[in-house]
Amino acid sequence: MNDVAGLSLFMIFFILPVLLMAAAMIFWIMMLIDALRRDFPNSNDKTLWIIILIFANWIGALLYYFMVKKAYNNQPQTNKQND
Repeated sequence: MNDVAGLSLFMIFFILPVLLMAAAMIFWIMMLIDALRRDFPNSNDKTLWIIILIFANWIGALLYYFMVKKAYNNQPQTNKQND
């Protein structure tokens, strides 16, 4: 096996999975921080989402992103200004 083929196999089977795991971990941490900072309408929702994020890891982060973060970000913002 030549050096180029060995290097490409190394990149495919080692570097790529490590990068994917690092990206998933960063995404999970971002969603956990968002859940900790967010004001939920119900105080039990915050506790539930934090538990889901801790125990379901990146799958919980994906659920949180699509069910909470994206839904809240798509809501129209109400601008309360003091006149």
